[in-house]
Amino acid sequence: MGRAGVGHRRGRIELDAAVVERLRAFFELLRAASATQNLTRVASEEDVVERHALDALLGLSMLPDDTASFVDIGAGGGVPGIPLALARPAWRALLLESSGARRSSSARRAWRSR
Repeated sequence: MGRAGVGHRRGRIELDAAVVERLRAFFELLRAASATQNLTRVASEEDVVERHALDALLGLSMLPDDTASFVDIGAGGGVPGIPLALARPAWRALLLESSGARRSSSARRAWRSR
């Protein structure tokens, strides 16, 4: 399986090409849902990559190598929890959100597709 390197001013992230495709699909769903559900103000593809995808994935470097699970409290539209879970499918992830308005159907679909 191919690898894709994503550069960022704060580092470089190496991901399987399949993970990159799953991330792209999630962020397309998030952007579409945000048009009606106000999940994020980030609208352009460039901003989604910079402010959501890369910022979320840079969290991977802060977690110990033996990480097996994590909790995203205040998950909203699913960032950073879903990108982290898509990048590390073997990890158990729990996303918590108290606001029903912020629980997006697009986030749930992306979560189920991982």
